[in-house]
Parts: sequence; C-alpha cells; structure tokens
Amino acid sequence: MHTYLTPDPVIVEIRNAAGHVTVDLTESVTTSTVTVEQIPGAGGLLGDLVAGFRRDSSRADVGRSGHDPVDDVRVDLRMVDSGGGVLIVDTDPARSGWKTSFAVTVTAPLGSGVRVQAQSADVRIDGRADRLDVRSASGDVTVGTIERGSLVQTASGSIRVGEHGADAEFRTASGDVTIGRSGGSVSVHATSGDVRVAEPLSDVFVRNVSGDVEIGSFLDGVIEATSVSGDVSIGLLPGALAKIDLRTVSGGVRNDFEVESDQPDPAAGDAADPQRRISLTCRTTSGDIRLRRIATGSAWVTS
Repeated sequence: MHTYLTPDPVIVEIRNAAGHVTVDLTESVTTSTVTVEQIPGAGGLLGDLVAGFRRDSSRADVGRSGHDPVDDVRVDLRMVDSGGGVLIVDTDPARSGWKTSFAVTVTAPLGSGVRVQAQSADVRIDGRADRLDVRSASGDVTVGTIERGSLVQTASGSIRVGEHGADAEFRTASGDVTIGRSGGSVSVHATSGDVRVAEPLSDVFVRNVSGDVEIGSFLDGVIEATSVSGDVSIGLLPGALAKIDLRTVSGGVRNDFEVESDQPDPAAGDAADPQRRISLTCRTTSGDIRLRRIATGSAWVTS
C-alpha cells in the first residue's frame, strides 16, 4: 500500500485497462492511500489457456524470478504550483500477457477531482468528487456525488450517479443511465439503454435510440427528449407555464394535463406560476409519449 500526506483535496488520476477501480473520498482524511492487487484468471478460459502455456514453457525462469507485476504499477504524487497535487496510478507498465487485470483502490480527501481511463474495468466512486472525467469501453460506472462539471463515457457499460451540482454529460452505447438529483443541465446520449433522471433542477437533453426515457418531477427549464423505438415519460408539477411540442410517428401520446392554446390570465385567477416556465420537446418514431402529473412534495425514486 502507498500512503501520501494530502491535507487538501487532490486530483486522482487512474489508468487501469481491465479489472476494478474504487475511489473512496472521505471527510477528515489527511492522507491518501493506494492499493493495487492483480486479479488472477481475469482473462477467462482463453486467458487461462494462454497463461498455462506460458507457465509450462518458462516454469524455471518464473520460479527463479518470482516477479510480481504489481511492482511495475506506477504510483506517484505530483505536486503542482496551484496547490494540492495529482495522485497518479497507472497500471499500463505492469500489463503483460492476456488481459492482465488489476484491482485499484484509492482513498483521498473529500472534494478531490477524479479522472479515470479504462477499457473493461468497472469504476466506483464513493463520496463527493469535485470534477469527474471517466472514459471506459465496457465497464460500469457508479458515482455518489459530483460538485462541478463532469463527463462520463462508456461504450457498453451502465452509468449511475446519485447527485451532481453542475453541468454534466453522460454517454453510453448499450448501457443504462440513471441520474438522481441534478443541479446543472444534463446531456445524455444512449443507444440501446434506458435513461432515467429522477430530480432535474435544470435543463435536460436526452437522445436515445431503442431505450426508454423517464424524467421525474421536472420544475423549470428545457427538456428535449428523443427516442426512436423507446417510450418517453416525463413528470411535471402542476402550475407552470409550459410550451409543449410532442410528436410521434406510430406511437401514442398520453397527457395528464389540460392543454390550452392561450396563456393563463392572472387577473382571472389562473394558478399558473409565471416564474416557472417549461419548454418541452419530445420526439419518437414508434415509442409512446406520456406527461405525468406529479403531486407537490412527492418523491420519485429510481429503481
């Protein structure tokens, strides 16, 4: 295990092609720790066959050297002029053979930034991160809280974020995207996964192909949701002025609200809040569209 004195938040920068990445951002922590372990048999049946062949062909050399690939992993704390530091964990120098995989576990102060590059490694970040940049090919990404801007991108993995406080972009090809509370605008691009945004406090932009889109308790701002063969469901609180544009080719449209062509007249006692204005645009080809009425104070929980 590597230990570094870090009284202030740092930037955690991890490169791990295959395996697992876990970052625990903890309050009242003044040191950062890094633990790296090799995952045996991570290459599956083919990996075991290749490893067995190599053991048979070089058994004597392996026995004499006893080299641990973990020793080749780069772990370093680089200080920067602006304060804090960059904690680097790079497993690429230790990779050899078929799908060498590592489990990387990092503990750092609460509010640290996180950058992760992976291929098939699952990524889990517990606690509150400052900025987040995760790029993976086929791994799942699970995040607690993000304070500022973030980008999460994975090809065939799912993305799950509890809360983010600034603008965020999420991209996946065949995985689901589940977002809890969003303080900034949300941009989601998906292909065959479902998209769920529980409590958006700002604009939401979703483009999907064959997955469903579900948005709950939207208060104010802009929603643009597009899905080719998936359904779109949006929850709205009553009493807001809304500009609605719903279009589908062969799907159905269900609306829990009465739609009027004219704006409400406050002098006539209409209850619409002029401070809350919603612009809602939905497009589907064969998917259904539904606008749901959400009761004030109700909670919408993602499954």
